[in-house]
Amino acid sequence: MFMKTDHAAESRNGFTLIEVVFTIVVMAVAAMVIFAYLSTTVSKSSQTIVWTRDLAEAKQDMEKYAARYVEDYLKAGRTSQAWENFKSQVPADPDFEVLESDVANIEAVRVKIIAGDQTLSTVFTR
Repeated sequence: MFMKTDHAAESRNGFTLIEVVFTIVVMAVAAMVIFAYLSTTVSKSSQTIVWTRDLAEAKQDMEKYAARYVEDYLKAGRTSQAWENFKSQVPADPDFEVLESDVANIEAVRVKIIAGDQTLSTVFTR
């Protein structure tokens, strides 16, 4: 009663060294790709906070000019003197410019505020 055993079937119970090495290499490459993606995502996650802060700063500055426009020009009766008073409070800066038009004697002051990467622009008219 001798049983014939198959040695090839007995040796297939585990993994070969090549299969183990190949699996480790594939996992290492996948880990490197995931790590590279996550490292750039984490490093740039603070950028949104900086943009939001810059935009809030620009809005706050713009609200000051809007309040000056209301107080110095609109509530002062929209006179030429009131307009000149408002324009005199706009700083002499390249981001601020006085625009004039020949159509119906329209004059405007364009205010552009730059805070970091954020730019906020508006036009006040007479």
